[in-house]
Amino acid sequence: ADLDSLVPAWHLLEWGAYKYNVEPWGRMASVLTSRGCTMGCSFCSQRLFWRGDWRARKPQRVLDEIRHLVDVYDVKFITLIDAYPTMDRERWERLLDLLIEANLDVNLLIETRVEDIIRDADILPKYRRAGIIHVYLGAESSSDEMLSSLNKGTSVDQNKQAIDLCRENDIMTEASFMIGSPDE
Repeated sequence: ADLDSLVPAWHLLEWGAYKYNVEPWGRMASVLTSRGCTMGCSFCSQRLFWRGDWRARKPQRVLDEIRHLVDVYDVKFITLIDAYPTMDRERWERLLDLLIEANLDVNLLIETRVEDIIRDADILPKYRRAGIIHVYLGAESSSDEMLSSLNKGTSVDQNKQAIDLCRENDIMTEASFMIGSPDE
């Protein structure tokens, strides 16, 4: 229940094997800042696996772990592997502020929902200043009908708006699409 009580055994890894193989190259690590998801996408196991719960680590603890990875293991890239790290805007913005203040030499890659990118349009410059260079979005389809059948809760227009917002803030975007649904 208390994610802050869990401490990864980073010292057990063979760090030479963990590289981000996209220029500008560097050691990569994955950090989990939250678990779960409260959304109801019909295709995703996150809600079922975590029983509809979402819980998160304290922003200061996340920053401490990132700082440890940068200072001790010379990590240059960190993927936040949460399914939904931005769910709680207040917590998320606090983490961004801490990262900006720490001014660490690290780049971050995240996954989140398009509606949170739209919600956060006013703080997307903070994303970039905090080190976020890459956002992975679950667009899932280029059809509103398909998005509705997947219970995604988004639209094609929202997908485009989120991608445009990221690009306007110099954040690389990647989007997933589901292909081969029985209704297609």
